[in-house]
Amino acid sequence: MKLVRYDYPEWVSHRELDPWGDVFNRLLRHQTFSSLPSARAFHPNADLWEDDEHYYIRMELPGLKKSDIKVEMENAVLSVSGEWKQTNFEGNTCFSRSVSVPDGIVSSKTKACLEDGILTVTLTKSEEKKPHTIEVH
Repeated sequence: MKLVRYDYPEWVSHRELDPWGDVFNRLLRHQTFSSLPSARAFHPNADLWEDDEHYYIRMELPGLKKSDIKVEMENAVLSVSGEWKQTNFEGNTCFSRSVSVPDGIVSSKTKACLEDGILTVTLTKSEEKKPHTIEVH
């Protein structure tokens, strides 16, 4: 089983184009979920791993309901987006995260489950991608 945590690289802030981008990225990187509603945008961490039958993607999305989350797959890219709706703040906290998935996924068998603030997306490998034993003659 493989486990990979992805974090946006430092150069994503485009310092030349947006001098404040690096400041905001550092604030968001060190932000805790207790202060989450004060931010305008959030990029949830994604844990990726696989076994013989499936690929898995897990994201921490505390306080969200199923109706607040949108999961889509297009051109081998899985996109998860949504927003925390605020009642005591000016605006909502939005998030969007996209992950490239390997070839050989049976998209009709893809499942997403939200339980206790953890979204788990299960991608089924096609028969060609599953490991198999080759008999030696």
